[in-house]
Amino acid sequence: MKEVLYNVCYGGFGFSPLAIKKYLEIIKPELKVYAYKENYEFDEIIYTKENDIQNNPKAILTTKDLGDKYVSKNYTLPGRIYLENYCHGSIRTNENLIKIVKELGDAANGAYSKLAVAQVEGKYRICEYDGYEWVETPESIEWEE
Repeated sequence: MKEVLYNVCYGGFGFSPLAIKKYLEIIKPELKVYAYKENYEFDEIIYTKENDIQNNPKAILTTKDLGDKYVSKNYTLPGRIYLENYCHGSIRTNENLIKIVKELGDAANGAYSKLAVAQVEGKYRICEYDGYEWVETPESIEWEE
């Protein structure tokens, strides 16, 4: 039996900064935490260094120390962590991520997600409509003849 992560709300599949941090702590890169806020008046994004994530949905993880404050015009942050770059194989079936999602519950959800774990045997596919996902297996599909 294989376990698969998927999103059960409209929005999109994603992890909270806290879940990402917990995963990255397992593989041990040096991390810095920045929180951002938009400054629409000057068309810029202001990142401020934080001591802890505290499950802040606007927290960004980076491998570079950019000082106490970093200003960007296009949401780019040097050294920003993208989970896909640190996860060998599929994020959806990564045992460590599944364990973290089970452990954290709702605190593992990204800003527009509600993560769930499905158990499948054999072939499966993740279907999606407007970010809402479901897992199909050959047995779960109603076939027409």
